[in-house]
Amino acid sequence: MSYTHFSPRFGLAWDPTGDGKTSIRAAAGVFYGSISGNEWNTQTNTQPFSTRLTFSNINQRTNAAGVPLGASLANPYTAFVGGTPFPYTGAFVNGGSAFVVAQNFGWPQTVQTNVSVQRQVTRDLTLGAAYVGTLSNGLPFGRDINYPILTPTATTGNVLSRRPNPGLGAITMLQSDQHASYHALQVTGALRMAKNFTMNAYYTLSKTMSSVQLHNNTTQGLAQNYSRLDMEEGRADTDQRHVFSMSMNFQPDYYNGSNRVLRGILNGWSISPIVKMRSGRPFTVTNGNIDANLDGVNNDRAQLVGDPHIDNPTPAKWFNTAAFARNAIVTGVATNGNSPRNFLTGPGFQAVDLGLSRDFRFGQRVKVRFRAEGTNIFNHANYDLPNASAPANGTTSTTFGVISSAGAMRRLQFGARLTF
Repeated sequence: MSYTHFSPRFGLAWDPTGDGKTSIRAAAGVFYGSISGNEWNTQTNTQPFSTRLTFSNINQRTNAAGVPLGASLANPYTAFVGGTPFPYTGAFVNGGSAFVVAQNFGWPQTVQTNVSVQRQVTRDLTLGAAYVGTLSNGLPFGRDINYPILTPTATTGNVLSRRPNPGLGAITMLQSDQHASYHALQVTGALRMAKNFTMNAYYTLSKTMSSVQLHNNTTQGLAQNYSRLDMEEGRADTDQRHVFSMSMNFQPDYYNGSNRVLRGILNGWSISPIVKMRSGRPFTVTNGNIDANLDGVNNDRAQLVGDPHIDNPTPAKWFNTAAFARNAIVTGVATNGNSPRNFLTGPGFQAVDLGLSRDFRFGQRVKVRFRAEGTNIFNHANYDLPNASAPANGTTSTTFGVISSAGAMRRLQFGARLTF
């Protein structure tokens, strides 16, 4: 618990016309977020409580029997059945990484603001628009503080010896020094006509940025080069520029005649469609399974050499693959990809869901509710992100820039509930 988290809140509401049909609202506040259990659980694997080490390429000083390398002792197993087991030739396991938490690790802070205008246009129609903004600071990010140093003889094979502490591999320190922002225009509309039709519509135009790729995992961090985090500023993984949704409920009376049977069958149905549309998610073009910046991690970005956008992207070719080149491994040269993080956008999402329900009464006390539901009833193909791993220079790839999977297809389900 902290007693220093001063969290003021401010809000106002104003009726400028005095007729109760127009409202202007504004609010702002400071909020402190909580930390997920991952951070605290991971700390228990750190000294002095315990040690969690993953060994890789540790420098060997003795053999597994504890005898210094190059030393020799008398062999007491000259007549040992099965041959002498001494000196033991087993190797140490690979090795050494650790996870620690910064001493000044703090709680994430968010400043939230919103300003909205709402107007009752007619008796049945209400419209509204709002600006919503969020600024987040102190976001947790795991940084490698034992990042290898570039030398004239640096290669992918001597990463461990180039670390400041060559006895360990990556030392991930959880720090609270990253930030993110969200700015949005939100438009709403509500229409209610008599008792048999209602409609609600929502549209959001937004932009979400982050200083690094937080990746929804607060105990780790993703960066092309931990010594150049200034190159990581870009769109957040959750940035979807346009989002639209609309829900309706329609209860039509198809039959107004005197036949009670037809009236009981055709009337009383409730039709509830939901329309959902949103822009695609951002993605990054990577350098393939190649460590061109010689830091021991294959998460480099590709080199941008042209315009990656095309006029009519298709699943067979979502972007201009010729606009990217894969950086080669060069001794003593750490090549970082110049393509930005999350600067391309994948396919959008479109779907219409539909619900159909009806109550059938038998006497005064028995009722059967029938309901049919369908998701993506038009079976629209919502494609996943394309393969964004660049092939080696001078070679071609049949999968680079290609989308090979899609989201859920149409699904129908039926149900009935008996009430008595």
